[in-house]
Amino acid sequence: FNPDLSGLYAVGSYSSSVGLFVSSTDELLLVFHGGHKGGVTQVQFSPDGRYLFSGARKDGEIACWDIRNTCNVLWRCTREANTNQRIGFDIDKTGRYLLSGSRDGLVYVFDLMHEGALISKVARQDDAVNGVHLHPHLPLFASASGQRSYDLQFDDTSSDASEEKEEE
Repeated sequence: FNPDLSGLYAVGSYSSSVGLFVSSTDELLLVFHGGHKGGVTQVQFSPDGRYLFSGARKDGEIACWDIRNTCNVLWRCTREANTNQRIGFDIDKTGRYLLSGSRDGLVYVFDLMHEGALISKVARQDDAVNGVHLHPHLPLFASASGQRSYDLQFDDTSSDASEEKEEE
């Protein structure tokens, strides 16, 4: 929901688009197209409600949309996120910084006052960082990491080896 109390809310879709709705009537106002390659997994308004950020699966970019002039993506924050996992992001209460998880085990820090410029990569994890959340009052964040891993055991014997034994 938009924090400016306008009654707008945003919804992401698996068809790579984002819809903007009026909460009192659930009327669809606008659809944002062309911002993502994969299904949209997260949408979040800036604290002032003027911008909407969206992230998607298998898409290394978080799109920034100006909801007052929504024809095109304003700019993008680039992260390592070519995965089916949902890679989350969060925006600090001042609207200055956006933190995003990544597939490479880092938390990416972007400066939203400079068109989403990457300013730091922090908190190295051994696995994908799929969740990031900023504390509402303190200069702290929490991150979550991990993904499904399978230890596949392969049988080293081939069908040719077993056929040779049968012929003997």
